[in-house]
Amino acid sequence: MPSLPAPSQRGHALAAYLPYSRAPAATGGSPGTQDVPPSYKRYARAPRTVLPWHAPDPGTPQGRLSLLLRETHGLVRERWLHPLTLATRPLGTPPVATVGRPAPSGGARYPTEVYVSPPGSEQQAQGLYHYDPVHHALEQVRGGDHRAALTAALGEPPAAPATTVLVITTVFWRTGVKYGEFGYRLQTQEAGVLAAQALAAGSVVGARGALHLSFDDLRVNALLGLPDGGEEAALAVVTFTHDEDAPPAPRQTGEAPGVPVVERPSQPVLAHRLPVGTALHWATMRAPTGAGRAPRPAVTPPSPSSGTDVRLPPVAAEPDRQVHRLPSPLRGFLPHPAPLAALGTVLAAASAPCPGDLDGLLGSEEVRLHCLASRVEGVAPGLYAYGGAEHVLRPTGGQRALEELCWSVTAGATRLAWAESAFTLFATGDPQQVHKVAELGDRWYRVLQARTGAALHRAALAAAGWGLAARIFSDTSTDAVAAFLGCADGSQVLAALPVGRTRPGPAVDRRAVTGPGPTRS
Repeated sequence: MPSLPAPSQRGHALAAYLPYSRAPAATGGSPGTQDVPPSYKRYARAPRTVLPWHAPDPGTPQGRLSLLLRETHGLVRERWLHPLTLATRPLGTPPVATVGRPAPSGGARYPTEVYVSPPGSEQQAQGLYHYDPVHHALEQVRGGDHRAALTAALGEPPAAPATTVLVITTVFWRTGVKYGEFGYRLQTQEAGVLAAQALAAGSVVGARGALHLSFDDLRVNALLGLPDGGEEAALAVVTFTHDEDAPPAPRQTGEAPGVPVVERPSQPVLAHRLPVGTALHWATMRAPTGAGRAPRPAVTPPSPSSGTDVRLPPVAAEPDRQVHRLPSPLRGFLPHPAPLAALGTVLAAASAPCPGDLDGLLGSEEVRLHCLASRVEGVAPGLYAYGGAEHVLRPTGGQRALEELCWSVTAGATRLAWAESAFTLFATGDPQQVHKVAELGDRWYRVLQARTGAALHRAALAAAGWGLAARIFSDTSTDAVAAFLGCADGSQVLAALPVGRTRPGPAVDRRAVTGPGPTRS
């Protein structure tokens, strides 16, 4: 196991990694079939409990757990695609069927795994489990009640005892095989995406959830029985409290009961294949101590151009989190306008406080939202900065700036998505914010990227409530885009979320479980 960096080395691994985080780089050609790992794992020697799939009873602990895991990470989407030529004519080949999960993943690699310590029930023994999404089953990694041990490893435990603890891990090579070092950026964002999906799924079963990014990595990984070579590691913990579930027993001293089942994957040595990202992750695992805090600098908002602020309609209630229906623009967007209220709802969802320790670690205004409004009713086309406190859009550039921004990116698919969508959200922030690196060390990178993923996924869920599709783009961190948006003080574009009406085509994207009707796109 590599040694953890000393406090004096804070930010060194982060500075070395940032050049690799701008955009995907070639990984030496297409990986061979033998190098591509599956997008799921199994504990073949572990005791298994199959969960109810089609109609779990939300009035029972097992039914609530089944719904929570299914709507967080289960195989709930069926997608049928008819292959077409570039001229959109049928190739005459059979349709292609794929399955997907509730939350999106870069390149559909799904590097995340979910472990859960539930309250237990008559049908299910107490234990620490790995969730097998392929079979919608629990695989017991360790026996006994480990909820208290997991929450004790958190930097800020929940106020009430957690009745269910969910741990989100990532298998680094799954994304690294396709995107190289850039994959670590995607994985840290996807931890936030999946955590936001879990919080939304928890609300479906009436559980109060909280996201935790400050925890003792070594203790949590050891409880899960993860190998110490770094192939897989915990990135986030989500705690839930439900009044009808049994709270954990008081934490006992000494080692947790049972020896964990360890399944060592046949992965390449990451220190050789992904040395920069591996070094950054090991650097992020040092627990924050608060030593060496730097004075917090004043936040400099972007300079607005001449124009009048656009006051957004008030959001009467919490945005509708469409956990059951999250359409993706399979064939791009129709150039149709979106209501101003839809834009306001999406922005409010992206900027809303997140329960748990995220906002305390992040601080205010560390992630700023910008908007490229192309087709929004009552809004002149152009670039805007979002003022969350006043719920207004502040103009930063007009029609010409909008057009120049769209052509400042080299990826054709990204450029087309920005041009066709009704509006695009941009999350910006500074990965090397001096006072945050001094406070949190290299872990600041994980916190910033997780907040970005969580914010944009919550925005996508809110957009679904308006019948709009959305897709996260993480490959647009160019200086040109940051300059167009008016970023200052070293801020970069962390990710973008184009939103609009999905373009119809020969594809069907539908739910694979009982619920709302199919989404045709």
